[in-house]
Amino acid sequence: MELPQIAFEGAHLDEFKFTQTLLTFRARVDNPIPFPLSVSRVRFAILLEGRAAAQGQVETAFAIPAAVEPVAAAPIASATAALEPAPALVPGKGSISFPVAIRFGAIPGFAKVMATQKEAAYALTGAVAFRTPHGVVEVPIQGGGMIGIPRMPELQ
Repeated sequence: MELPQIAFEGAHLDEFKFTQTLLTFRARVDNPIPFPLSVSRVRFAILLEGRAAAQGQVETAFAIPAAVEPVAAAPIASATAALEPAPALVPGKGSISFPVAIRFGAIPGFAKVMATQKEAAYALTGAVAFRTPHGVVEVPIQGGGMIGIPRMPELQ
């Protein structure tokens, strides 16, 4: 069985408070299988500036559409038409997004990063669990990038 392909798209800063932040992580899923796949959960671990920041899992239930036959162009008669292989299925496309709350007090040394830097590097690892006719299959997900650190307004 061919596995779905997961492409990490990024993280969005939804909320920033003095003690914690809320990030939403996004990924695109391409389903090469000719039946819909049901997502059951996302398991994750987050690093901020190389330090463990959060881990857990999000229970979720939604489907990624099935792969479909490509739309055929008007047939052209040729002597080799019968020998050409059938076109591959076009993957079904879907997306996954999940929120993660990160408590800064749980990250050793992160207060210094918040005070001195404008951005922080993040890394996401984990797996997306899909229900299939053959049971639950986990497909790895990973990605990373930079997230801006909002500044407190200066009082004058």
